[in-house]
Amino acid sequence: MIRRGDELKALGFNFNAVETGTKVAVGYVYGGHVYSGRSAYSICGKECDLPSTVYRFPGGKMVAGDEIDFGSIPERTLVLFRE
Repeated sequence: MIRRGDELKALGFNFNAVETGTKVAVGYVYGGHVYSGRSAYSICGKECDLPSTVYRFPGGKMVAGDEIDFGSIPERTLVLFRE
């Protein structure tokens, strides 16, 4: 499950009770998902190939922008990039 901090706060989430192993992306923009007609470049522009840009594939695998093959990004891949 992926939620922004403001969404969790609105739901009354207890940030002191975060489970071990929970991954938190601080300072990142939620770019959304790659789909046909919506490329990684259209989501985050020139930042698409930076090492700090993160791609989370539908199966959960995470790849940095400088390691990704832009010709084979699966649909529904989530893109997070630095502000």
